[in-house]
Amino acid sequence: MIDYASLPDPEAADLISTRVRQWDEEEHVRYAALGLMVQAVAKRMLWRHVADADGLPCRSLARWIHFCAPRAYSTCYQAMRDVEELSDVPAEDLAQIPHANIQTMKKMSGGVRKRPEVLAAAKTQRKEAFVETIKRTFPGQHLEQDAVFRVPLNETQLADVEGALAKAMARGCASRSEALWMIAVDYIASDSTILSEVEDGKCGHA
Repeated sequence: MIDYASLPDPEAADLISTRVRQWDEEEHVRYAALGLMVQAVAKRMLWRHVADADGLPCRSLARWIHFCAPRAYSTCYQAMRDVEELSDVPAEDLAQIPHANIQTMKKMSGGVRKRPEVLAAAKTQRKEAFVETIKRTFPGQHLEQDAVFRVPLNETQLADVEGALAKAMARGCASRSEALWMIAVDYIASDSTILSEVEDGKCGHA
């Protein structure tokens, strides 16, 4: 995890913007790592140091996300909110935790989720195994159980759903369940996006 806080604003802005632009060219940026970078850009207003497609400095965080980030506005804002909610977890650990386990971490008490053995499991285990580890080791956390979701689809609907799931998986989702959930989160969040935060009417999915 790069210590963006120790870098001067222009250097941090350039480094973060370059990294998020390389999403599809290199190994996927983890969801929490993306959230931490968006958080840094927002708090320090680093978007002012990045030129957009017009060659002028970005005018807002939303403009920077549109120009630099590979994900939907809703995903970037939600990732930022999630890392803020987990601000008690060291950033270097948080950046290595998969998206599905981030959601489990949010449901745990601060004292438990900061424990070294919990952080190690969160980084390396798939969601189901991680939940079982926490339930077995810390039964008082009361983590929710997974439920099977079934819905009938015709062939055309199924093809569209499969295409959406494949796209979500290609963008870093660890499972079809996580992909479906992320699509739902993006859809719900898109309805609550503050229009003033998204310039030029370009709010939508990447």
